[in-house]
Amino acid sequence: MNVIYLIIGITSGFIYSYSVLPPDEKDLPTVSPTMYPLLHNGMVKIPIGGGKVFHAHHWVFYGSILLFSYYLNPVVIGFSIVLLFQGLTYDDAFDFFEGIPLEYL
Repeated sequence: MNVIYLIIGITSGFIYSYSVLPPDEKDLPTVSPTMYPLLHNGMVKIPIGGGKVFHAHHWVFYGSILLFSYYLNPVVIGFSIVLLFQGLTYDDAFDFFEGIPLEYL
């Protein structure tokens, strides 16, 4: 693995994290579109019935990418490492089920 490309990925991950993602789990991301039934305020929230949604956290996506990272570019690996650990810093990192947003009703 080329270390320069890994460093570029890590640097890109930090830039993205600080410029787009909120510092607190209750805040909204800088880019926060809503597209029912998949996105609510930039977060993947899928209605599952019973007034609940499944919240697929970004750290789960990037952790999954890392599982298959042997075949990926080192830039993607570095970016994914940063986003995985950044997502785990939120207090609600393991809360996957939430009440349905009012905009979904």
